[in-house]
Amino acid sequence: MNSDHRVIIVTGANKGIGYQVFKELAVATKGPAKIYLTCRNVELGTAALTKVCEETKKNRDGGVSLDFHQLDITDEKSIINFTKYIDSKYGKNSIDVLINNAGIATFGAPDPKGEIATRTIKTNYFGTVMVTEHLMDYFNHNARIIFNSSGVAKYHGAPREVQTAYYIENFKTKKEIDDHLNSIIKKAQRGEYENGVPSRSYCDSKAGLNTYTWLLSHQYQTDPRKLLFLSCDPGWTRTDTGGPDAPLSLEEGAVTIIYLSTCDFNDLYKHNGRYFHKSAMEDW
Repeated sequence: MNSDHRVIIVTGANKGIGYQVFKELAVATKGPAKIYLTCRNVELGTAALTKVCEETKKNRDGGVSLDFHQLDITDEKSIINFTKYIDSKYGKNSIDVLINNAGIATFGAPDPKGEIATRTIKTNYFGTVMVTEHLMDYFNHNARIIFNSSGVAKYHGAPREVQTAYYIENFKTKKEIDDHLNSIIKKAQRGEYENGVPSRSYCDSKAGLNTYTWLLSHQYQTDPRKLLFLSCDPGWTRTDTGGPDAPLSLEEGAVTIIYLSTCDFNDLYKHNGRYFHKSAMEDW
């Protein structure tokens, strides 16, 4: 493949912020490029792709093509299948942008058996990590790996132990994050971890993700591909997760992710591993 041909992947992009990001990148990207909309449901994904193709056809660069591929970030078989597809079609060092958008949130509902906490942490943290790890060999030189995360714990005064600053201070390896989050799942399954507003397990899953981002930037610091890892908070947006009363539109919720996907690489690389909100780096 032509080395100038860009490959961009957006997970969980059949609706919400992921859909908006995919649509805006379809117009903002200059060809030659292929942009993938991925989600777990084939019917919903192909319908979303058809809609974006129609909505962007007048403004999309002729060298930019859009496609769909099934990807369930909680299913390793699905992830392996997607990885094999990337390998067969493009080979190693081929992905220019991975936007880890897929995620879930359930606030306030009773969770006596820890089912919500388990699903939340396994999706938002373990699923996202699993996708990223499987695709690691396929990132191109100057690739951007962006994590749609959250700073809700910091902004809403949640206990310090569920905030990113606490995780950064206390967990120095991926295994330490994994072990801690698995212990929280077990605690929730014993009925010892309340699901409130903001949800503690949601805060934990995103604090883990922010810390994983930070650790990756150090782990791959000497990698010749010069990989960029960034996490961000899109803000409280009107989605299925955010609800109808959220102050931000989809367009507003997509701003920071679009910024991290398209602005000057070297300007961002100075902040490798860090967390962004409102298109600016913030402290943990």
